[in-house]
Amino acid sequence: FPSHDSEDVAGALKKMGYRLIGGGAMKELTREKLTEAVERLTTEAKRAEAAVFYFSGHGVQIGEENYLLPVDMPNITGMAQMKGRAVSLRESVMVGLEESGVETKVVVLDCCRDNPFSTQLEAAMASVGKSVRTKGVGEMSGYGSGFYLAFATSPGKEALDGNGKRNSPFTSAL
Repeated sequence: FPSHDSEDVAGALKKMGYRLIGGGAMKELTREKLTEAVERLTTEAKRAEAAVFYFSGHGVQIGEENYLLPVDMPNITGMAQMKGRAVSLRESVMVGLEESGVETKVVVLDCCRDNPFSTQLEAAMASVGKSVRTKGVGEMSGYGSGFYLAFATSPGKEALDGNGKRNSPFTSAL
């Protein structure tokens, strides 16, 4: 369960001395709340030695772009809706952390990698004579020093969800 994963990682980070945005695990976030949390993290990272962004939930990759899906993500019918409703990992988290100037930037993604919108996106793109490669959250590259990235599984693979256990196998190991 993503909420359990978030609670347990937040607790571990707090014990290690990290200050948590919102004071604890942030769970079941809407797009607005997720965006606000990322903005607070990147603002507060300016005064920190290290910043950690942990996300447990659903993420997808479309082409080379990775998106985090908030809980209020509706069924979509095209790329414009995806870009307007999902949260871009690159443009929100990665660029924000890079601009903060914090020396150590840790991004941990415990995301499922199946894309629930692949059929809709492929149909929408085909209707305008284009194609889009749709898959789960993939490899991130092109960032400066100080970025440390951890994924629940290899690019193109589905992450295990724990089959009813409190935590995913990735978060349990983490």
